[in-house]
Amino acid sequence: MNDTPLQLTLRELQMLCSSYRFWVGLVAVVIILTIAGPFGTLSELGYAERLVYWAMIAGLTFFCGLGVSFFLGVLLTQYGIKEWPARLLGGVISGLPIAIIVWTINKYGFGMDMGGWLVFVRVLAYCTIISVSVMILYFLLKTPEQNSIETQIVIVPFIQRLPKHLGRNLLHISAQDHYVEAVTERGSYLILMRFSDALNELANMEGVQIHRAHWVALHAVNKPLRKDDKLIIETTDGKRFPVSRSHSKKVKALLNI
Repeated sequence: MNDTPLQLTLRELQMLCSSYRFWVGLVAVVIILTIAGPFGTLSELGYAERLVYWAMIAGLTFFCGLGVSFFLGVLLTQYGIKEWPARLLGGVISGLPIAIIVWTINKYGFGMDMGGWLVFVRVLAYCTIISVSVMILYFLLKTPEQNSIETQIVIVPFIQRLPKHLGRNLLHISAQDHYVEAVTERGSYLILMRFSDALNELANMEGVQIHRAHWVALHAVNKPLRKDDKLIIETTDGKRFPVSRSHSKKVKALLNI
């Protein structure tokens, strides 16, 4: 399966949300921060306010930081950057949206005086350091099998033939004489090879051959259409492909139509 960075990130967050250990840990962190009252919250906020404040800060910033850093880590890894440098860079960059969340909650949620831009720079520095630290700790606590971005991106030989500027999000391929036209969300590319060989190289990707000359990735299927009692597949880029009778049963089963 050729998951996009966004799909991998959403799957990571979904797995996280399904873990009771995560929620127990998050609640414990919120309680500790509420009691300790760091960054002046002990003197500025009452107990109930601190509980709400740290629940918002811990929850929103963790999901934002992990999501952004994981997404960028996967994206940069796909472009040839080593895994850990990619993750560290993702953690650094995620410090900015986290700082914006913290600054916004402080100023508009609890009416704190956030001063000028120098205060925001200081908040950004704190958030970046914490983001990188939490990111490293999070991935160190996971098993190598769970942790590796590279193991989550299944190698699809056909994808390796595409130029990097087209990305990895393959939508569909079609036979064009002695070539195969590959179309991604960023454009198209002609590859000199047999269509049957292309299908063999796409065996590990979730997709379906719908015609002797067309193959479509399942995630790229927008909707099935009917025209003169013939089945047609419309893809997310607006293209329409006929489904041949020999492939219609398999296509209907996969698309539940």
